[in-house]
Amino acid sequence: MAVTKVKSPWWVNLMRYFARGLMILWAGFWIFFAVASAISETSPDPNANALGWMVVIIGTILLAAGAIIPWIWERIAGYLLITEGVFFLVFFLIVASGDVNLAMFLIILPAFISGGLSLTCWYLTHKKDLNKSS
Repeated sequence: MAVTKVKSPWWVNLMRYFARGLMILWAGFWIFFAVASAISETSPDPNANALGWMVVIIGTILLAAGAIIPWIWERIAGYLLITEGVFFLVFFLIVASGDVNLAMFLIILPAFISGGLSLTCWYLTHKKDLNKSS
């Protein structure tokens, strides 16, 4: 089956690449932070904190998937990024135990922005196809 490429306006492509770039920067920051934190905690004895390394590996896989999937499946990536944002929000609320501050929301905001822009770009690109099918 031949896949036809849908032509998007320039501003939709600009939004799409802004969302992807923001997600790559956000995921890269968190991966760097997790690896640096795990290295600093295990520097005296590398075998001391195996659970910490498992968290780093699983977190790296999730964040890398969130940065790679928008290049392949835009709609699925939008839902995935919003879900990651909600997960991190709940996680940070539990870890903070009620001590909520603005920095916590600013750290999570790129996931919501990237997810929302990915879903918007997908909808704007496929709007014509959706109207034809109904």
